[in-house]
Amino acid sequence: MSFRATDFHASYSVAKPFTLPHHTRSMLRGVLGRALRQTGCAVVVTACVGACARPEACTYARLFDPLMPSPAPHRFLQGGTRAPPRLIPLLPAMGKAHLPPDDTSAPRHEDHPAQVFLAKNDRMTFGVRVLGELDDATDKCLMSALEGMETFPLGAEKGQVKLESTTRHRTRTWPDGAEGAPTAGSRVRVTFTTPAWIEHDGRLVKDLTFSRLFRAISRRVTTVGALYGELGADQPDQEETFVRLDALAGEVKTVETRLVRLQWVRHSEESGARHPMHGFTGYAVFEGEVGELWPSLNMAEVAHVGKSTSFGLGRVRVDVEGG
Repeated sequence: MSFRATDFHASYSVAKPFTLPHHTRSMLRGVLGRALRQTGCAVVVTACVGACARPEACTYARLFDPLMPSPAPHRFLQGGTRAPPRLIPLLPAMGKAHLPPDDTSAPRHEDHPAQVFLAKNDRMTFGVRVLGELDDATDKCLMSALEGMETFPLGAEKGQVKLESTTRHRTRTWPDGAEGAPTAGSRVRVTFTTPAWIEHDGRLVKDLTFSRLFRAISRRVTTVGALYGELGADQPDQEETFVRLDALAGEVKTVETRLVRLQWVRHSEESGARHPMHGFTGYAVFEGEVGELWPSLNMAEVAHVGKSTSFGLGRVRVDVEGG
């Protein structure tokens, strides 16, 4: 199982001050979506503001709201009409922004200390990751959308940014080999750099065991592989492999957890609807035989894990601590 991914980054200077909310993902994703509707809409006269009229030909729909292939390429996807989006925002951590080297801190909004007020000439970076093969037309539309974000107002203050640079990184295939894989007896630290929405029995997990984490990772990377990578229809050996790896994950011990549960509300400017969101940040340290599980952990760093990855949730970093 493998898939390819391509990263894009853009850097902006602040032309008109505004406040980044504590959870920036909804706002920046929404602005990117509106910019992408303009650059990648299949309707020439006017872009769709609601449901896409031609989802099969629209760059916005194919990246943000793709249709489920028929038949579904894996049992995890059966019964769904929409596939997990190919696009993952790569955003600043909650309550943080990337500023110029000579300005190490931003003024805080007095009423909301977790928010970051970006003053004029501060800098903001924004990235996106596209899963799967990327054709030239989609590449061009996405670059144009990142450039076009400077034309949209930001935040309650109707702030404005000015594009400084855009970068398209080379497409890479994941997993990227066994380099860095833990040896026997190693400890592995998994850091949740953006909130991870991982559920058990329909609720956000309270006790994060490695087994629960691995099952969430396995489901995510298998789904991504089936839709946007190299993973054929269900085969007996796939099920056997999952059972074997799941048993190995069950033997890995939890050494330490420092997780903070978060709740917030996502507001959609297009529909006006408000959507409750939750997840946890922090880290967990595990110990055991995780060598055979390393490819899945490696892919999770790229594909993210849990729900709402298209809002930047579930970004993880995996570090080997010893062994």
